[in-house]
Amino acid sequence: MRCVRIVWATIALMSRRPRRPRHALPLSFLCKCAFVTFLCVVATVDEIAASDAIYASAVFVKVPKTGSTTLRGLMNLIAKKSNFTYFDDDRMHSCDQMNHAIEKARRSAYGDSDGQPIKPVFASSHIPHCDFASSFLLTMAREPVARFVSHFYYTMYGPRPQGKKRHSISVAKNYTHLSDRDPSVNEFAVNLRDEYGERCLQKTEAPFNFLNNQHVYYFCGFPSAHEDCADVCSERALKRAIFNMKHGFDFVGVVEHFNASLTMLLKKMPPAWYSVFDDEPARAAEKILNHPEGGHRNVNDKKHTMEPPTEETKRLLRVFNANDVRLYNNVINFFADEIKTYKLEDFM
Repeated sequence: MRCVRIVWATIALMSRRPRRPRHALPLSFLCKCAFVTFLCVVATVDEIAASDAIYASAVFVKVPKTGSTTLRGLMNLIAKKSNFTYFDDDRMHSCDQMNHAIEKARRSAYGDSDGQPIKPVFASSHIPHCDFASSFLLTMAREPVARFVSHFYYTMYGPRPQGKKRHSISVAKNYTHLSDRDPSVNEFAVNLRDEYGERCLQKTEAPFNFLNNQHVYYFCGFPSAHEDCADVCSERALKRAIFNMKHGFDFVGVVEHFNASLTMLLKKMPPAWYSVFDDEPARAAEKILNHPEGGHRNVNDKKHTMEPPTEETKRLLRVFNANDVRLYNNVINFFADEIKTYKLEDFM
């Protein structure tokens, strides 16, 4: 409210001039002061709302192979040290189901919180964008070719049940017509090209129906709720995904700049959520990353040889994931602007 006090202090000073009677103060000046005061009040209310916003939950939309296991672990650590409740559940098939799970977790952990300070529920899931009520919504993005390659090898060699890994290897072998060894991502990409041509591919247009254009799918929303999202290669899906990236999420981080992303995330979060580590976001981020429980990574089995993509494979994957590439470019530009806004250039 400082600007309001300045405006009316100016009026008071002008009113006390000995050479000018109080009633001679111009009406136009008073009207302008009143208008400025109104703008100051609106700005102040917005500022208070932004800094003291009460979120009932923090929901992490996990795009596969974008550092989601790492950030999930960090969120769990923050919740644990701050005495908040946290759950991770990938069985969510609708926004209503997730909202119900959050409310159930809140009542189970805190009981009836009427009249009490709100303690947030931290939740994460492989669930597309939803309009969660009173929730701080966050997600991460990763360069699409690197994400695809990581996801391909994860299906065969990641920390998953042995039965699922054997099935994935069998599917990949059958698709690439190999029997004596496991296929590489290069052979997989060539077979995709031979079957579908060089074009943007849907999620279902591959033996593993979760590889293509994953960012657009998760940023856009449930196809059952938004028909624009049914075709991840469409302009409508891309446009909605970009809109949600800028306006639907409270935070979008970038895997390639993980430390800067975590610091930015804490700067955007209510301080009470992380102050158990440190009141200053950058120091809190460093302590969280260096905590014994904060360094988990979802890595593939190093016993297997994972052939890196050739330049031709990278080109093909950019074609197959054309909308993911365009969305990621928008994420990078938006992230760069956020870095400047929050003065985090030193973390890049």
